[in-house]
Amino acid sequence: MNCIKCGGQMELGLIADIDHSTAHAQQWYAGAIKWSFWGGLSLSNRRSWYVRSMRCKKCGYLESYAS
Repeated sequence: MNCIKCGGQMELGLIADIDHSTAHAQQWYAGAIKWSFWGGLSLSNRRSWYVRSMRCKKCGYLESYAS
């Protein structure tokens, strides 16, 4: 796959969230933002997909996909 910005080669990767020295793959959740009573996000009963990213080796452009 080639970069849409510069035509360079794209490589597959991911963007990790680090929480207390533990890495987690990002996820995309369907629906509008809804806050829970406790102050965090309410994510129950929602479909989710892991986010994967492509990075251009030449210019660094990032493109993300939920799959």
